[in-house]
Amino acid sequence: MSLAIDGGGGGGIGSATLRRLGEEDRRAIREAEAADPPPPPAVAAPAPPVAAPSTAREAVQALHAKPPPRTDDLAGLSWSVQQAMYTPRVEAWNDERRDEARDALARLAPLRSDFDGLPPRLAQAEYADARARFEADPYVRELQRIETEASTQRDRVPAYATATEPTVDVQQLSLPEMKGVLSALGVQFPDNPTPAQLQAGFEIAATLPRSLAGLLLNPGLQVSYETPVAGLGTSPFIPVRAGATVTLAGQAELSGVTVGPGFEQTQTLDLQVELRGGTGFGTQTTLQQKIARWAGQAGWLLGRSDEVQQLIDSSPLLKNSLRGLPVSFSYEQTAGARLSYEAVVTADQGARIAGGDLTAAPNPFDPLAMPEGSSVLIRGQALEGSSLDVGYKLPRVGSTHTELEGLGFGVRRTGGGTVEVMAGPVSTVENDLFVGIGHRAWISAGISAQHSMESQSLRVATLDLATQEGRDAYQSFLATGQVPDWRPPGVLRSGTSEVFEAQQQAYAGLNVGSASIGIAGPGSDLLIAETRWQDGRVEQTTTYQLGNATSEVSFPRDAAGQAVLGQTTWRLVVADTHPALAGYLAAADTDPAAVVHFDGAQHVQYTFTTDDLMALRQQARDALQATIGGDFLERLDRGEVALGIPDRDLAIAAATSPEAVFLALETHPEWLPEDLLGMAMGSGRTMPGQVEFRAAGD
Repeated sequence: MSLAIDGGGGGGIGSATLRRLGEEDRRAIREAEAADPPPPPAVAAPAPPVAAPSTAREAVQALHAKPPPRTDDLAGLSWSVQQAMYTPRVEAWNDERRDEARDALARLAPLRSDFDGLPPRLAQAEYADARARFEADPYVRELQRIETEASTQRDRVPAYATATEPTVDVQQLSLPEMKGVLSALGVQFPDNPTPAQLQAGFEIAATLPRSLAGLLLNPGLQVSYETPVAGLGTSPFIPVRAGATVTLAGQAELSGVTVGPGFEQTQTLDLQVELRGGTGFGTQTTLQQKIARWAGQAGWLLGRSDEVQQLIDSSPLLKNSLRGLPVSFSYEQTAGARLSYEAVVTADQGARIAGGDLTAAPNPFDPLAMPEGSSVLIRGQALEGSSLDVGYKLPRVGSTHTELEGLGFGVRRTGGGTVEVMAGPVSTVENDLFVGIGHRAWISAGISAQHSMESQSLRVATLDLATQEGRDAYQSFLATGQVPDWRPPGVLRSGTSEVFEAQQQAYAGLNVGSASIGIAGPGSDLLIAETRWQDGRVEQTTTYQLGNATSEVSFPRDAAGQAVLGQTTWRLVVADTHPALAGYLAAADTDPAAVVHFDGAQHVQYTFTTDDLMALRQQARDALQATIGGDFLERLDRGEVALGIPDRDLAIAAATSPEAVFLALETHPEWLPEDLLGMAMGSGRTMPGQVEFRAAGD
């Protein structure tokens, strides 16, 4: 046993106490201390070092597991004080993320010295191959992204760092999604619900099991991909004329090939199944028809006498009725549901589908088998419609109007192992007008016009299926119909997209049942999409397709919502350009005095920046000044020069904005190469912008 001597404040015997003891006791204590010195104070053993991540995936997981800076101790402080204390924490947190990502990249990257045991040329080849695999690793790309993000945005905590794990919570559905779920259950939810009705709707939706909620939110789960649409073999027209009826109709349609930006050659496959119930009435016993029947029995009136004939001739109604003129009128209202499958496919897929191989249609349950650029959008919608048909002897006028409300679910294959997923409410309005002779149900000839408009409010996300996190997010999307939040490296970006699309098509010809023989006019398609990403970026793309020309304008928006013209890209793609015109364009782009020959028609893509368009305007003005001279440009700017449709150079020279220049380029683009060559020759310099060619047969 030993007793420690404490000079003051310790746990042993104090010096004052020691002095009060006798000499013998003091000697005994000193001898005991000398024989058994007190143990040194306990020192905590150092924590074992944390092993550095051995793979890029482990490094990414460690970085994402790093908790963001704390804020719980800032409650109650003024905003300025909170910011003054919080910002340095965020900067230090981002500095740590940057350094850890940079260290992992340096430590895990293959080195040339790793292959020193091989012959030099083989060693260099093996090193280059290892380096390429390293750079292609999605987790390496995520480390690089984190390093850049943490370096350039030191004062920001990215949204994914504070996001919670995705869950399926019916209470978090938007109102249109909740209405779509209830509609699938047969519940007619009012357009302008009261707060009590809203609460009741969410209470009904909240009782749904997770699996059933996902099925109702995701109409794609209702489609069989052995036969892409159940009921497709049903006749595309089943006549319904009167009374209360229910009709199941299937329709399949494959559009022509469209050449879009990037020379993507695509077709649209549209498969639909509708279940309609309708009530209608027809005026098969109109006054005119009653008179016609009477006239058939009173034919003896004709030729009775000159006086009788004069009276009959004075009445167009009586005169025509006595000749047996048939007049008919019918009106029908319908309600039901439509399940539609709309796919954008490559030219190769389109050829297989046209040959009857529907297995070539994109299958969202196997996204990596979808070719790049292909996509599928599946809609489950309730419909209401009406149709009107009026016939006066042979001429007939018919129209239909259909409104659809529901949910959409889609997948688009982008580059590499990435796909874009989307889901949300979809509203559609369709109108169809026919003027001709005959009955459209059986045989008719005439002119028809179709017009449709659709609005989509979608959640969108880009997933990297090369990562396990991306594959897990995709399976969750399929099961629940809900788009995941931004969570790299699996979810590369996520946001909301507002889409508006308007389509028009005119047709003239002969219809026999579902078969058509005739000429389709140049259909047009306008698409406007604005996407707000969770990282704060806002992007908008406007695409317009008319005939064989497609234009695309894409730009970001700034914090005030204005287009950033300096970052705007303007594209115009013209398919099947005549080889002589393609030669003119190539000369305008390289040497106005050159003669360029092409073998066969060419697809042409023009790409301009905003500066390119304004430079093109100046080129047009310089060419006009060189060829006309005088005060022509001043008179043009004052509006004293009439602009005709062919005068593209005048329209470009008079433009006051890049939008006006691009509009002039879009007008009759089939003759654009000739005009650009004239401007290049007149100004003595090549045209601004970039031009690319692709043989039409490729």
